[in-house]
Amino acid sequence: MTISRVTIFQLDWGQLSPIWHPVVVMVQTTTGQCGWGEAGIAYGTGGRGVVSILKELAPRIIGRNIWDSNAIWEDFYEHTFWAKNPGSTMYAAISALDTAIWDLKAQVIHQPLYQLLGGKLHDQLPVYASHIEYGWGPFSRYVTAPRDFARLAKRAVEQGYSAI
Repeated sequence: MTISRVTIFQLDWGQLSPIWHPVVVMVQTTTGQCGWGEAGIAYGTGGRGVVSILKELAPRIIGRNIWDSNAIWEDFYEHTFWAKNPGSTMYAAISALDTAIWDLKAQVIHQPLYQLLGGKLHDQLPVYASHIEYGWGPFSRYVTAPRDFARLAKRAVEQGYSAI
């Protein structure tokens, strides 16, 4: 199963757009299946940089077999100068493509991705309310005042979170 297309999305996050820049890739195969990955540089600066790197890396995987993900990763590492001593932006781009390819593999064999990565370890995991400084819901905004943090922490506890 070969890769036919890579689409890069730099998402607009409404009121958080000045500080929150999610970058997502969709890797599509010749059979039309799609895998998804995210570049883990969503906040602060770096979003446009990772988009540029993705635009350069994407053509390298067109025509490649999804089952050759280790060879694809090795190609990125060995044949792109900055992968040898990268910063977070380069590895975020590589990781987004790699994740999308692994997502495709799991779909093809009709298994959850964790099965390909060694199997399930836990039936339940504790979760925490992350990034409360952005608030929640349609009116999210970056908060800095202690009273806003207190209000958002209270909301998280009311929603059942035991950690922030």
